[in-house]
Amino acid sequence: MNKEEIKNKRKICYQKNRKEEIKTQKKYHIEHKKERNEYALNYYYKNKEKRKGFVKKYSQENKEKIRNYNKKYRKSYFHIKRKHNLIFDYNTLLMKQNCVCAICFKKETIKHQSGTIRRLSIDHNHKTNKVRGLLCGNCNAGLGFFQDNPTLLRRAIKYLEEEKL
Repeated sequence: MNKEEIKNKRKICYQKNRKEEIKTQKKYHIEHKKERNEYALNYYYKNKEKRKGFVKKYSQENKEKIRNYNKKYRKSYFHIKRKHNLIFDYNTLLMKQNCVCAICFKKETIKHQSGTIRRLSIDHNHKTNKVRGLLCGNCNAGLGFFQDNPTLLRRAIKYLEEEKL
């Protein structure tokens, strides 16, 4: 066998072993989740003041670094994908909707504190984590206030359509 074949066989063997190792680690983490959570809580409460001081000192010393990281992180929308386990492409969905809200067909008008206009919010089913579309802040808040409940929304529509004097 030549060097390339040996190298490829080693690589394949490593990948197989790595997959088994990951499965074992996941199984261990699932089995010991409660113990790890208890340990983390105990550690947190024992070292609460010490951690607060460290975090405060670190954030004061690294304001610009933290600000730049947060800007980059928010722009990527990775945090939302990770938090809600969403799999989609924001920009593709935005182009499908012609850069407007899926409900009111208007562009976003709400601004950040910095004065820049916010991106459209990602609307998703909280049970299945399936992305439904992109909404402006007002429509997103409206759905949120109605707790994604179609029955409540129908009642609201009926209420609005009734003419009361």
